[in-house]
Amino acid sequence: MTKLITDNYYADALLIRRTEDNFLDLFNQGKMNGTIHTSSGQEFSAIAFTSPLKDEDFIFSNHRCHGHYLAHTRDLNGLVAELMGKESGTCGGVGSSQHLYKKNFYSNGVQGGIVPVAAGMSLAAKKNNSKSIGLVFIGDGTLGEGVVYETFNLCSLMKIPLLIVCENNQYAQSTKIKDNLSGKILDRPKAFGIETFHSNTWDLKKLFSNAKESINFVRNSNLPAFHLIDTYRLNHHSKSDDNRDPEEVKEYVKKDPLNLFKAKNPKKFNSMLKELKLLKPYHEHEKSCKELEDFENQKDLKLQSLRDKKKVTCNAIIDLFNRQANIHNWDNIDEDEDLDIEEVQRKLMKVGRAELFNEYKKTTEDGKLLQEIDNQASSSKPRPALI
Repeated sequence: MTKLITDNYYADALLIRRTEDNFLDLFNQGKMNGTIHTSSGQEFSAIAFTSPLKDEDFIFSNHRCHGHYLAHTRDLNGLVAELMGKESGTCGGVGSSQHLYKKNFYSNGVQGGIVPVAAGMSLAAKKNNSKSIGLVFIGDGTLGEGVVYETFNLCSLMKIPLLIVCENNQYAQSTKIKDNLSGKILDRPKAFGIETFHSNTWDLKKLFSNAKESINFVRNSNLPAFHLIDTYRLNHHSKSDDNRDPEEVKEYVKKDPLNLFKAKNPKKFNSMLKELKLLKPYHEHEKSCKELEDFENQKDLKLQSLRDKKKVTCNAIIDLFNRQANIHNWDNIDEDEDLDIEEVQRKLMKVGRAELFNEYKKTTEDGKLLQEIDNQASSSKPRPALI
């Protein structure tokens, strides 16, 4: 029998966990802006559902999307660059944490708003006789949005092949589920005649098996399904808002499957950890910023040196010409006059010092070239590529 949960899945979960930890560190250091919602503790849900999907299938995710994105695309560099606002980011640095798009992956922070959009794309795929199916991740807090139930109704009525995965991490931001949600979650999609599945992130074998089962159900039946995942986020809702009981969090930290794997396989875990080079993209960005700063400083010094040299050369030419002008009764050249290069050549030939022209021409051309670089740098304000 094939091993259902491979070491690669644990390595993927570790990649997501450490990425999220690094994001929080960078935010705390003031090196990232905006906000962030980490998926620490929920990683295996992302991996279980993205791994069985086909290339033509598509995913919609919510504000807590980093784990889903990494599990589906493996694009660590693009994600780091995106959150740092770099042009080399997944969406050119303008989407940031919640608005990502790559390889049939879409995310948006509007609670519930992605569900009808995902249903529309799934319906379009069905009408076009495509073999693709759609999957949309929501949280338990999103079940307070009316548009979710409107979409349940349409999915059932129009037989739309969409899998809705509800990651129930027990809290709607900071409100416990018992204080904001009545009845049972699974009774809600059942009321619309939608097939339901139920798993959690602590029984990994069942999670991966059931995830594949629900995906196959949607693909083979061309009907919608709802899969409830009981889980727990180990970090606060966003960057710092957490009023949960610390003892409760500790209990979930103990039963976290990645922490259990670490305790049971310390050597293997440490080996996986060493292979992760999560901060490499960030350090490369820091290095490129330093190189750009050094270039700017050197360029400014070189420009000033050329300007000084050109000024000295011009003054020497003007002085030479004016001395001859006094003898021959020519009009003098003003010291601050900006000489046209052809005029300089004519005047130097007139006084029999054409050899000085080459030196003047070189300083002029070098100066113009560097001035052009200077102007381009000032106008475009280039951002160094992160990757």
